[in-house]
Amino acid sequence: MNEFKKLDGRAMAAVIALATCAVILIIDLVVTAQVSELFDQLKSKDMDPTKAEALQERAQGLEERANSIANTYRLTVLITAVFFVRWMMRAYSNIPAIYSDYPTRFTGKQVGWAFFIPFINLVRPYYAMSDIWAASGPDDGSAKPRGAAIIGLWWALFLIGGVLGNVAMRMAASTDIDTIKLALTVNMGADVIFAGAAVTAILAVRKITANQAKKSQQPRVEPEPAIADQGNAP
Repeated sequence: MNEFKKLDGRAMAAVIALATCAVILIIDLVVTAQVSELFDQLKSKDMDPTKAEALQERAQGLEERANSIANTYRLTVLITAVFFVRWMMRAYSNIPAIYSDYPTRFTGKQVGWAFFIPFINLVRPYYAMSDIWAASGPDDGSAKPRGAAIIGLWWALFLIGGVLGNVAMRMAASTDIDTIKLALTVNMGADVIFAGAAVTAILAVRKITANQAKKSQQPRVEPEPAIADQGNAP
C-alpha cells in the first residue's frame, strides 16, 4: 500500500517563495513605471538644462535600482522553482495513496523534470498539476475533469508572462528611445501577469495541500474479495 506523505512543510516553503516573487514583481512594476515617466519628461525639447541633468541622474539611480531588483528576482525565481517542484513531486507521488484508482500519467521524477526539458516544459507541468488537482478532490463519483479552471489560469498566466518578459528583454536592447519606452510598458505587463500567476499558484498549492491532508484521514474502502460460485460444485 502506498504511504501518504505530508505536504505542509513543502507547501509552506513554496507559498512563501511564491509570495516573495509576487512582492518583488510589484516593486519592479512601481520602479519601471517611474522610469517610464522619466523617459516622457526627458523627451521634452523645452526642458531647462539643469532640470534635464537632474532627471538624468534620477533616471540613472532608478536604472541601478531596477537592475538590483532584477537580479534579486532571478535568484528568488530559482529558489522558488526548487521549493515548488519539491512540493509538486510529493503531491503527485501522494496520488496513489489518496486515490488508488486514479490513472496517473507520470512518476514523481518525471514531474520534477517537467519544468526543465525544452518543449516538454510547455505542457507537462500543466498536465501534472491537473492530475494533482483532480485526484486530490472527492472520488465519490462527482469526478471533475483533469483540468480545473484555476490550473488552466495559472499555466496560461505563466506562459503569457514568459512571452511578454522575453519580448521586453529583446526590445530593451534597442537604442531607440521609443522602443525602450515600449519595452518598459511590455515589462510592466509581464510583471502584472507573473504576479497573477504567483498568486494563482499559491491558491492552488494551499487548496491541494488541504485536500490531500483531508483525504489522507478518510478511511480507505477496500474492494470485497470475489466469492466463487459454488452452485455446481460436486
